[in-house]
Amino acid sequence: MYERLPQELKDNAGFCGWKYEQRSGSRTKVPKTAIGRNADISDPSDLTYPISPLLDMVDDGKIAMRPAVELSYLPENEQTTLHETMGMEDCTPSHAQAIKMRKFSEEGKLNENVILSIMQEEKPKGTGADTERPHQQVFLAGDARENH
Repeated sequence: MYERLPQELKDNAGFCGWKYEQRSGSRTKVPKTAIGRNADISDPSDLTYPISPLLDMVDDGKIAMRPAVELSYLPENEQTTLHETMGMEDCTPSHAQAIKMRKFSEEGKLNENVILSIMQEEKPKGTGADTERPHQQVFLAGDARENH
């Protein structure tokens, strides 16, 4: 999905979800936050900032969209620590694990040990990038093109 974006956009761009809605009789692409409310693409707090290695993992099918969206809300240093942990543990987070990490991050409690502990939890069968279907599409803020 992101392979055609220039590296400088991957490194510095904010993302949010979108869905089509009918407005004034026409189909309109409306930006949405990860929790489904309307997003203001000029408000940085409505955007997420995934690091390039996580974007590459989505492109390569190594991590599903839903966990990637959750993880994009982590600060850059936490995303980097997570990426390093994924490499060392040779695993990726499920959607539930990504939600848990985001919650710990929002509470100021996410660190290397917590990330490792969450990543070492046993996942139920049928989870992962190959079985999870994205429920929303993502676009680059300011980009009017559709992603299919």
